[in-house]
Amino acid sequence: MEGFFSPNNILFRILSRICDLFVLHVLWVVCSIPIFTIGASTTALYYTAMKSVKLEDGYVVKRFFKSFKENFRQSTLIWLIMLVIGAFLGVDLYLSLIYKMKPFMLIFTVLLCVYLFILIYVFPLQAKFDNKISVTIRNAFLLSIKYFPWTLLLVILDLMIAYLVYLLPLFMMGMMLIGSSVYAYGTAFIFNKVFKPYLPEEATGSSDEEFHIKEDADTNDDSPAEDSAQAKKTEPEADQPQEENEAEPSAGTDKPTSDTPPRKLSMADKVNSVASYKKQNEEKGRD
Repeated sequence: MEGFFSPNNILFRILSRICDLFVLHVLWVVCSIPIFTIGASTTALYYTAMKSVKLEDGYVVKRFFKSFKENFRQSTLIWLIMLVIGAFLGVDLYLSLIYKMKPFMLIFTVLLCVYLFILIYVFPLQAKFDNKISVTIRNAFLLSIKYFPWTLLLVILDLMIAYLVYLLPLFMMGMMLIGSSVYAYGTAFIFNKVFKPYLPEEATGSSDEEFHIKEDADTNDDSPAEDSAQAKKTEPEADQPQEENEAEPSAGTDKPTSDTPPRKLSMADKVNSVASYKKQNEEKGRD
């Protein structure tokens, strides 16, 4: 019995994850009831899911409300902006379909696709990065284009879910029980992969550490500060003692060093040395 309730037991871990999915879905539904809080609730949903799929320790409820509180204001503003834009584009597309205005139908269809791309990425971005609203929306669009295969996969997944909900009542019931959390957990693997190149190294001290990305993503890695630091590393230390064989010879000495060749003797020096040698021999003979 003790082995069954062990945290390392596979069945226990599966049941624990199912419980987390149910709790997370209930939290998202309850916090989205006021309608204007859907943005903050969705941001908290993605924050918790992206943390959980990376197997980081932490409680689902604690993480959800942590993100909900920290991102409430900005996520709510983003949601209201996206809601107004979506309603405007939807009404215009509907009117263009009724009055059969093909040029406007094409324009608003393209704009709705762009809107959908941004909507897919904007709340996961808000959950992971700390930027201004305009920067978050812009980055959502740029990432959706840069990682278009992943974006296309997410769009197809959304369309499939909508089709299955419309076609199968049993599937719709399952979505009503744990649908939002299952979707968030499934797409969290994709978002973690997309965001990985823009994340700094995670500190091991805290599992809920915040990450901040600069607005200017095209920063130069070879900054002057790094260059000066590298130059300091390559400079020799001033107080480092020199080796004896590398010491400079004092002025006026003819002692050769490893760096300088020995001085050559001139003819006059040779004659003087021979004369002094003979003189020394003569003095020794007298003695």
